[in-house]
Order: sequence, then structure tokens, then C-alpha cells
Amino acid sequence: MNYSNPIILEVGEEVKYNARKHWFLILVELFSLGLGLLLPVIFFIIFKNFALSFSDALANITTGHLIFFGALWFLLLWIMAFSVITDYTLDVVKITNRRIIDIDQRGFFSRNIATVHLNMVQDVTIEATGILPTLLHYGNLTIQSAGEQKEFVIKGLRNPDLVKEIIINEQGNALLK
Repeated sequence: MNYSNPIILEVGEEVKYNARKHWFLILVELFSLGLGLLLPVIFFIIFKNFALSFSDALANITTGHLIFFGALWFLLLWIMAFSVITDYTLDVVKITNRRIIDIDQRGFFSRNIATVHLNMVQDVTIEATGILPTLLHYGNLTIQSAGEQKEFVIKGLRNPDLVKEIIINEQGNALLK
């Protein structure tokens, strides 16, 4: 199996559109991780100014110890940032002329691939709640199907109106054939 491209298209099947999550969502996650970079600095300032005056036992902790634990914290945040970037990059919804394929990357070593054929799609709905999703054109796309998995929910999708339109058009084309 080719792990770089986990989708094997059927004969005559072609990808019409690749849909991804909105860039704003990854920006928010990375910004929150960036705020986490300030925690060791704040802790170091508080520790040096206040904790050493209260206890002699804490006086044995050196600046080297604090730098070591700060470096471990930065490493943890670095790994978390790469996990966020990996999830964003590898999460994709492929719309072909025959089916919808939702590839959901979960961490570094886990992937969930769900497929629904266009002739099984019963309803496609969009939910964009709030001012930012409305202004930045992102939201949740829910696909109701007649298959085993009754509902597909794709969260934070960029341009869900366009994706819905493409799904409906391709479904109409598939039903005409």
C-alpha cells in the first residue's frame, strides 16, 4: 500500500475538488501554543523573585534546573505545533465524480478514512455559527447518508458553500449516468 497517497481511485473516477480546514483554525491553535511559550518565562520571574525568599528548600534549585525544565517545555510545545501542522496538512476531503472521501489525520500515527458514495448522500447541510465563521467563510459540513455510517461531520471547512455546491452538482451528474 502506498502510504503517501492512501486513496485508490476507481477506474474512471477523478478528483473534482480537495477541501481543507480553514487557515484561521490552525492560526488560532498555533497562537495558543505561542502563548504557552511565555509560561516558563513568567514562572522563572516569579520563582526567582518570590519563591526563594519563602523557603530554603527551594533555594537548592538552580537557574540550570529552571533552564532545563524550560527547554523541555519548549520541546513539548514544538512537538505539539508540528502535530497541529501535520493534522492541518493531512486532513482533506476529496470530492470525486463518484464519492466523497474524508481523510482525518489524528496525531502523527493515526488516520481515519471515511467514504460515502454520491448515490448514498441524502442531505448536505452547512453550519456557520458566529461572526468569524460568517466573515471568514468557514463552517461545519454535515452529510447525511443512507449507508452504514449515517452522518459525516466535517468541522471548520473552508468555503462550505462551494463544497456543498460541488457535492450536489457531482451527485446530480452521478445520478444521470
